[in-house]
Amino acid sequence: MTRYEFVDSMPKALDQMFLEGFILVQPNAVPTPIAQVGAVDVLPSDWAYPAVVSLMEDYGVNLVYPDRTFRGNRALTAGQCIEYLNSILASNLQLSDLSPYLKIDPSISTFEEQPVPRGTFAVFLLRSLQEARDRGALFRE
Repeated sequence: MTRYEFVDSMPKALDQMFLEGFILVQPNAVPTPIAQVGAVDVLPSDWAYPAVVSLMEDYGVNLVYPDRTFRGNRALTAGQCIEYLNSILASNLQLSDLSPYLKIDPSISTFEEQPVPRGTFAVFLLRSLQEARDRGALFRE
């Protein structure tokens, strides 16, 4: 799964949850205005721009690297996926919770840097939702 695919799928999943009556509770989310962070490789004319803005401004997720790039065609790593889901859903997943679901590439030295396939992302999202629900960070009207 690429970082572009992640930002494209999350607002759709969150919108569907809202339509089903689920409300996200994010007591610690601090919006990060995209103008402040400035992903230099994501322009307002890009197809992914609305999704990047939504996740950064509405959910307080910083999606850019220190050099102010987004690098959307790069693989989403397990560490990034967990960080982003925890921020968006106010969950508290740990990499160790999800290691059984990730196929390990021995050429990549750390678990955190392992790429996340689409199917595995679906498992990560489900586990994050379950954990957030169990902690009272997600509820249905």
